[in-house]
Amino acid sequence: MRVDVLINAQAGRAQEARLRSAIEKSLFRCHLDFHTPKTVSESHVQLNSILARGTDALLLCGGDGTLNSAVDPLMRAHLKMGADLPPIGLVSSGTANDLATELNLPSKIERAARAVLEGDRHKVDVLQITSGDQMRFMLTNGGLGVPAFTASLANSFRGWLYDRTVCEKANRLVKGFFKQSLSLVRHQGPKIYESMLAYNLLTWDRQGWDVSLQDHRNEFRTVSPFVMINNQSRIGRSFRTAPFTKNNDGHFNVLVMGAFRSVNDYLDLMQIRMGDNPTFGGSKSFETDHLKIRRQGERKLTFFGDGEILHEGVDELDISVCPTSLSVFAGPADT
Repeated sequence: MRVDVLINAQAGRAQEARLRSAIEKSLFRCHLDFHTPKTVSESHVQLNSILARGTDALLLCGGDGTLNSAVDPLMRAHLKMGADLPPIGLVSSGTANDLATELNLPSKIERAARAVLEGDRHKVDVLQITSGDQMRFMLTNGGLGVPAFTASLANSFRGWLYDRTVCEKANRLVKGFFKQSLSLVRHQGPKIYESMLAYNLLTWDRQGWDVSLQDHRNEFRTVSPFVMINNQSRIGRSFRTAPFTKNNDGHFNVLVMGAFRSVNDYLDLMQIRMGDNPTFGGSKSFETDHLKIRRQGERKLTFFGDGEILHEGVDELDISVCPTSLSVFAGPADT
């Protein structure tokens, strides 16, 4: 069995060596090819090469952003040329690992890698997010407003720390400090988003923010700074934004919270954080398979998905489902 393993280069040399060693031990009977792309474009080139050559499985080591950078070229090849896509395994080594959590995959490297051989194979929906002629894809959760700015801030902060760990002008002591800081951020995991989310909510500039949403049954405008598109029930492990949503039913969830002008709107968010359904009536939630979002105010739209900024500074977004178009390995129910 041929397995191509992609490791996020930002994992660092020590982490890369640990991942490679654990995977080699766990999948010793497989033919393993390791790839460590340093940029997203390099990742796309390598994935297209893998597709052209053929493989039995892809094993992605990273977080949801690593997964997203792989899904993009895979889906383009699938939609453009009808290419058969290899099933995907996930080893969690990123800040957030929402899909791995949803699929019940073990956190230990060896056990997560073994899912390629022993795990159940699931088909999942992929969401296509289009603006003009720019097409992007996502698997987990996304949105705009405060959630998008939170993702952007978190990514910028992590990128700033990483750049200083590899800066040639910095001495070993300074690099060591930033490496330790980056390690602490990674260890904190999704909690980093919570503090940044609170900051962005408190400092949100309402001026010029006005959007409209339209699907087959719903059409309305909102000034809510918190609009989520959910292809699974949770984001950041603890925020239960769409309790009944599944990633394989051909639909996604739309959550539009209140305008955060009253205490009840903040209480709604706290209930979602605790895994409960909001009960104060300020939120709107519905399921659909197609949605158009347009800006009605002066401010343009920035959309994030899988923890990454997918569109920035656009006027309109078109969101649709590519039903059960990707195969992934899932863990056992009792993991």
